[in-house]
Amino acid sequence: MSLDDRVSTAQVQKAIKSLMAYSAKKKKETQEAGKTLFADEDENVWLVVTTKTMSPSLSFKPQQIPIAHPIVDPRTSPI
Repeated sequence: MSLDDRVSTAQVQKAIKSLMAYSAKKKKETQEAGKTLFADEDENVWLVVTTKTMSPSLSFKPQQIPIAHPIVDPRTSPI
């Protein structure tokens, strides 16, 4: 099973595992160095998605992308 013709599920799982391992390693290094401000800091992961083609109109405003199955459903919980 593949997510797309170009990306396999196994490759995505491998990427996620390596990102989580990197994040845990950096968090441990930061805590050992004493550079944390709070004991229970939250983790943030940013996803940047780009396209190969640009739209004909130049716009720097972010646009909302509807997601079929969001993590937080705005109909059931406030944002």
